[in-house]
Amino acid sequence: MLLPYPSQPSQPSQPSSLTTDMAPWKRLMKMPIALAFVVVGVVLLVIGLGSVDSIQNSFSRLFRGHLTDRTMWLIVGGCVCLAVGLFGGFRSRRD
Repeated sequence: MLLPYPSQPSQPSQPSSLTTDMAPWKRLMKMPIALAFVVVGVVLLVIGLGSVDSIQNSFSRLFRGHLTDRTMWLIVGGCVCLAVGLFGGFRSRRD
């Protein structure tokens, strides 16, 4: 025996007000993560830019012509963390 096919799809089990109330909570949960990335990025940049004037980097620039690998990784890592944090902060505000 064949059952008739329903003309309208079934309604979701959760009311739509519950899903819309969850959006601000998700936004608030994303902000601390973005803020943590910004703080870590700033700390890495400060440490990296502070080590540019060290004696080790002075000798590295004198003999090799560029900064040490550690200093470069600190500066690059700080820039990346700062960019990810700022992007995440603006994205969580928009959502």
